[in-house]
Amino acid sequence: MGDFEKFIKWEAATRDTVDFKTIYVDMAGDLVAGLMLSQIVFWHLPDKAGKTKLRVVRDGKAWIAKAHNQWYEEVRITEGQAKRAVGILKGKGIIETAVYRFNGTPMVHLRIVGDCFFKAWNDELDSRESTRPTELVEDVETIQFLTETLSETTSETLSEERQPPAASAAGTRKRAKPRDPRRTSPAIRAIQTVKETKAVPPKEIWDSLIKVLGSEPDIGLLRRCRTEWAIRGYNRNSYAWALEWYEQGGPPKRNGGGVAEPAGMAGIREYRRQHNMVDTHGK
Repeated sequence: MGDFEKFIKWEAATRDTVDFKTIYVDMAGDLVAGLMLSQIVFWHLPDKAGKTKLRVVRDGKAWIAKAHNQWYEEVRITEGQAKRAVGILKGKGIIETAVYRFNGTPMVHLRIVGDCFFKAWNDELDSRESTRPTELVEDVETIQFLTETLSETTSETLSEERQPPAASAAGTRKRAKPRDPRRTSPAIRAIQTVKETKAVPPKEIWDSLIKVLGSEPDIGLLRRCRTEWAIRGYNRNSYAWALEWYEQGGPPKRNGGGVAEPAGMAGIREYRRQHNMVDTHGK
């Protein structure tokens, strides 16, 4: 067998790979920090059995316990590169670190900061809007798991005697809480489809969205409302397009001067803000 044939077989069979998504580089603003963030995300995601990989809990939070020189084995980052990457990710608020004892030795522990991570992730997705793959809307289980892992806390702190002696990441997951059935309702999935994102809207408006959109949302109408909302330059964090505009059957018509007449108080406030108008109601 020649070298080329041997190489082709090895390339097809090897598992010596790292699942490295380019979005993490863009979130970190640095290649090496993005590679480290990719691996940090890997540790926060579930294993094949759907259970957390994190095995250490300190101060009510689950952490990865790993020295800077241990990253080389996983992603070929040197100790110096790891220190620099941690500094970059901490500076952006995407991760936090602390030093605890692990197997009798003080060691850096790190974890993703959920709010900052998802803000950076959503911002980067929004910047890729024109080229965003449709596959993002097909499966929300992974991002749901990550969201819940980052938001969950536990009062239990494992003693070092109970930790696996050779583990590089540690933690315990309390009994899984039942998923909120509203999260996978047709209304919420319709919003994800139209926005082409796995992220869900704020939980406080789930009931309103479900009430307005119903069990069989009109994706075409919903998409038209959001598109027109974006064209008019309204607040991208608002969901008035999915509530007020959708409920009234579509975007309000523009007036004779070509300026959009917004619907409802939320739209009026946004309209005033966009056109630097004084809000007489003080809102």
